[in-house]
Amino acid sequence: MTTTGLNSANCDSRLSGYNCYVEVIIQQPQTPLLSSLFMSTGPTITTRAVGWANTAAASTGCVVALNHHAPRAMQNSGSGTLTFNGCSVYSNSDASDGIYVSGSGQMNSRAAYVVGHISGTVNTSQGSYTGVNPISDPYANVAVPSSSTTCGGWSNWANGNNGIRLNSGDVANLYPSAAGGTCAIPHDVQLSGGTLNLCPGVYVFNSGSNLQVTSTSVINAPPQDGPTPPATTPTMTNNGNSPCPANDRSGGVTIVFANSGGNPGAPSVSGTPTINMVAPTSGATSGIAMFQQRTTCGGNGNNSCNASLAGGSTQNINGAIYFPNNQINYSGGSSTSGYQCTQLIADTINYTGGSTFASQCQDSGTQTINLTNGTLVM
Repeated sequence: MTTTGLNSANCDSRLSGYNCYVEVIIQQPQTPLLSSLFMSTGPTITTRAVGWANTAAASTGCVVALNHHAPRAMQNSGSGTLTFNGCSVYSNSDASDGIYVSGSGQMNSRAAYVVGHISGTVNTSQGSYTGVNPISDPYANVAVPSSSTTCGGWSNWANGNNGIRLNSGDVANLYPSAAGGTCAIPHDVQLSGGTLNLCPGVYVFNSGSNLQVTSTSVINAPPQDGPTPPATTPTMTNNGNSPCPANDRSGGVTIVFANSGGNPGAPSVSGTPTINMVAPTSGATSGIAMFQQRTTCGGNGNNSCNASLAGGSTQNINGAIYFPNNQINYSGGSSTSGYQCTQLIADTINYTGGSTFASQCQDSGTQTINLTNGTLVM
């Protein structure tokens, strides 16, 4: 192949010459029409593309938009600053604005990788790369958990099909029947104040049930003794009054939104709540804090399955927020002491305010997000 304009220094040391480049040439002879008056044969139209195979792994990521074609698949539509200095962002969209940053917003990351192009400014320390191969879904092989056994403690607070409603001063403790097991949330959970403690385990919101959190509500999932992750109130020990059974005081929590017969539910977080979540570090949902089943509920995220996590700076989630088939609207979230690993993987992602993610995920049970990068260079 012709190597004019290509840099052999880009090639891995294990490859010789320009063998890290792949060239595709397409030629199509055309039938002469008017040109047959002065040409014996028709013209041949030729097009050429060159791809560069970079065998080095790309920078570790913490944010992935999985949709392959959506415009603004990852966007900062507000005026806030997105800070991902410890990790990189990935967009699988081949659109001209696969990553979009509004004129008044800012995005700072270690690196940015997009199949299509970037519209707006992304500030990176290790570069922005367009025309890359799409990244694989890091949690594609994780099965959606299921359960028909209602969580312990549910009957203390539930009001029939109205589910659980907590107001200021209310404290509800839920737990699986077996330590670290899986249990069902059969109806909506709404917090307009009060505290919801989820003991270690997997909580499946069945039949499209939703989690609605507003005001100054608190979710401890699970409660923690401290100092790392930060202690919650109440703590696991709490002077002998632990919110969790004695045999269920270690491990993390996964919240699952599922519906075997239709669209799954979703979380809706607004106001100034405090959300402390730590995902399990082992087991079937290792590393996943929130998980919505793989059902697409409409076009390009415009549907009732959209998740909204706009809980401000006290939204501390250690693990992956995983909504592979639908949009998530996200605002806030900070990495405080003990909450050093936040991943966000969704079909499309709309940031509406400032957010800060850290990516020190070595002991968090999460999957590593990176790829062996291939780039269209010509």
